Amino acid sequence: QLLAEIDGVERLDNVIIIGASNREDMIDPAILRPGRLDAKIQIGRPDAGGAVDIFGKYLTADLPLDEAELAAHDGDREATARALIGTVVEAMYADRPENRFLRVTYASGRQRMFDYADFASGAMIQNVVDRAKRAAIKQLIAGGAKGLSTRLLLEALDLEFAENESLPNTSDPDEWMRVSGRKGERVTHIARVRADRGHGGHAVDDGAEAEPVDPAGAGPAAGGGPRHRPIEAVPTDGEYL
Repeated sequence: QLLAEIDGVERLDNVIIIGASNREDMIDPAILRPGRLDAKIQIGRPDAGGAVDIFGKYLTADLPLDEAELAAHDGDREATARALIGTVVEAMYADRPENRFLRVTYASGRQRMFDYADFASGAMIQNVVDRAKRAAIKQLIAGGAKGLSTRLLLEALDLEFAENESLPNTSDPDEWMRVSGRKGERVTHIARVRADRGHGGHAVDDGAEAEPVDPAGAGPAAGGGPRHRPIEAVPTDGEYL
């Protein structure tokens, strides 16, 4: 039915159809053939420049800002907001051990290291700002300084990264990578790279120990630390139902 409707639109003037999906691999090829949705525009994950623009949508000069941060920029709220954004983006995309996230092994045996920033998104950036706002409110209620500060933003970034550490625990690493927007060569193994993250935006690298994720869904692979209880088969008939 969708294809028939698209074909009908071709006879109209000044009408453009735009389709959007975050799973290109699941789109019916018939929709993408010439004459239908044949112009493909890929919007990737934000780089550092894109992250600055996105942060600018959520971390604006009209928000309560820390007095010390404002004083450092002669009371210029716009300059203060830009400085806060620049600091958190620099920390987010820095090439440092504590930003390592995953070691991915492909079917060819090739390995690649991914940082947290490789999986950055607008939603993640919004979460970082929202976390910092909540922390600023709690700080004010507790009698502390008012407003967003570099420390609160970097702590929020650390917490956001820490929450994402559990996401790759999947029985199908190849499927997880495709869902995350990393298509290409088939993935056979994912290992989380673990580094202790400190407070105040600082992190202490403990050797970037890798915790392999067992593709069979039984937790870390042998020799890679404590194993989790394997997922048990769930009956689909019989007395259990």
